[in-house]
Amino acid sequence: MIIAIEGPNCAGKTTLIKKLSKLFIKENISFKAIPEYVDLIGGDENKQPDRPFTSKDDMKKEGEYYIGLEKKIQKMLKNRKYDIFIRDRSFFTCLTYSKLSKNYISEKMFKKYLNSKNYIHPDLIIYLDINLKSKEYKKRLILRKKKNSRLRGLNYRIKEFSYIYKHKEYINYFKKSLAKKYNNIIFVNPLKNDVEHIYNIIKSSKVTN
Repeated sequence: MIIAIEGPNCAGKTTLIKKLSKLFIKENISFKAIPEYVDLIGGDENKQPDRPFTSKDDMKKEGEYYIGLEKKIQKMLKNRKYDIFIRDRSFFTCLTYSKLSKNYISEKMFKKYLNSKNYIHPDLIIYLDINLKSKEYKKRLILRKKKNSRLRGLNYRIKEFSYIYKHKEYINYFKKSLAKKYNNIIFVNPLKNDVEHIYNIIKSSKVTN
């Protein structure tokens, strides 16, 4: 079973994966946690395509770069050693960001890659639908900026990377576009539902039967 945890920055994806991992261990379920793309490259922002893009070739290179990272993850998913793979984000993040950043070239590349017959999709996507106006979420954003002004390896240049902070648009794309096409996306409010509730969703999912 492949589970992906999605949601905007500071929704609690990494924290949730750590908590779920403890429950998997308690239930004696073998699993592998796959980090998000930034952590996959060790947080080295210099390896990422820089912005602003000045040509179509630059836009294409961004697409090739993230497809290359996803292919590394796809190799991990073929390992039959584990009962569960749990991903911090999925390739839908890349698709969403290409849409929000208006990189129509990488968006087209990502859609083609997602539709390829050898691509392994998550069985279940749990989207942390956090209230962006809540005091808790605003508090998390402030703490994140204090902890790391570059926000986990990405250049903190608002002009070039403003699409990353379009949290409302990010959520709307998932709900209005992706959720209509893929019926395995479940929206959960992490401020109202604890890890046990989410764990029960995973256990009761049809793909586990």
